[in-house]
Amino acid sequence: MNTIRNTEEKKEKEKPNGSKIKTARKFLSMLNVIGLIDKRMLLRMLPFAFFLMGLALVYIANSYVAEKTIREIDRTSRDIKELRSEYISVKSELMFKSRQSQVAKEVLPMGIKQLTVPPKKIVLKTAKD
Repeated sequence: MNTIRNTEEKKEKEKPNGSKIKTARKFLSMLNVIGLIDKRMLLRMLPFAFFLMGLALVYIANSYVAEKTIREIDRTSRDIKELRSEYISVKSELMFKSRQSQVAKEVLPMGIKQLTVPPKKIVLKTAKD
């Protein structure tokens, strides 16, 4: 077997991990040399970092609440459509059952029949006439 190729493959596998760490260290040391990162400065920036994290949490919570509200609105609109269709069907059924012919059919088993002779008007004559 080729031992040179095996050793080169091992080195290539180790390079990305080592190179990433080295570049991060170089970057941090460069910032430290410039004087941007200091222990005191980190302590002063800590409350602001917590504030930013708190804002991020509020933003995430706000998006969850908005999604929940949208779902509730959608569910309510579906319920309203369903109730509206039920209202229309019940209203049409009531209109049908309140017709004179339907009322006559409904009360026929009770023994109440529809008049075939029109009612007579009773006129009382008073003493003045």
